[in-house]
Amino acid sequence: MYTINLAYELRDTPFKVNAVCPGFFATDFNNYRGTGTVQEGGAALPNTQ
Repeated sequence: MYTINLAYELRDTPFKVNAVCPGFFATDFNNYRGTGTVQEGGAALPNTQ
C-alpha cells in the first residue's frame, strides 16, 4: 500500500515508483539467516534508470 500511496503522491512529477522483493538475503532484518548476500540480491534486480 505504501508503494501505491507514494506513486499517487508523486503522480505529477517525473519520478517512477517501483517495489521489488529481491528474495531471502542475509540482512540485519532477518538476523543474517538469508541464503545470499545483499550484493547478490541487488545484482539480481534490473537496472531501471
